[in-house]
Amino acid sequence: MEFMCLDFVNSGWYRNHERFVELLEDPEWLNIFCTKWHIPIPEHVPTTISALHDCRETLYQ
Repeated sequence: MEFMCLDFVNSGWYRNHERFVELLEDPEWLNIFCTKWHIPIPEHVPTTISALHDCRETLYQ
């Protein structure tokens, strides 16, 4: 069983493991994530990415 919230929160794992990348800053990953979960693809602008970072951190805590 898959859950969108877990995919979103777990995307932070890659910052410190394996590829050492921030997936929220990767437009290709963000497009794939949004398409998979049938949600609108946000504009890839710093304020949007910052808001996604903040949201993920809040959910993680």
